[in-house]
Amino acid sequence: MKTNRNRRRGNTIVEAALALFLALVILIGLIDFGQVLMRQQAFVERVRAGCRYAVTRPYDEQEIRNVVVYGDPAPGVAAGAPGFFGLEPSMVAVSLVDPGANAAERVTVRIHDYPLFMFTPGIAGTYAARPIAQTMTIESMGVTP
Repeated sequence: MKTNRNRRRGNTIVEAALALFLALVILIGLIDFGQVLMRQQAFVERVRAGCRYAVTRPYDEQEIRNVVVYGDPAPGVAAGAPGFFGLEPSMVAVSLVDPGANAAERVTVRIHDYPLFMFTPGIAGTYAARPIAQTMTIESMGVTP
C-alpha cells in the first residue's frame, strides 16, 4: 500500500508543475499583450500630437520630430535625452504632402521600425511593430510657411 501513496504523491507533483507552467505562460502572455497595447496607444497619441503641432505652426521637421519623441519642440531637449518608451528620432518620419497647394497641403507623421520585446515562451524575441501614421491638412491661420 505504501507504493501506491508514493505514486500518487509523484503524480500530484507532476500535475502541479504542469499547471504552474501553464499558468505562468498565460500570465506572461497577458503582460506581453498589455505592454503591446499600451505602447501602441501611447504612440498613436504621440503621432497625433505631432500632427496637431505641425498643422497649427510653421512647418519645421525637427520640432515636429521632437514633439513626437520628447513631447517638447525645444531642440535642447533632444541632446542625449531618452525618448518616449525608447523612441529615437530616426524612428519618426515627417513629410509634407502637396507642398504649396493651399487647400490640399498636408503633413504626415509616421513612427516606424520600433522594436517590441516579447517574453512569452514560444514567441519570445524582438519584433518590429507596425508603422503608425497620421495625416492632417495644414491650417494656415494667417501664418505663411
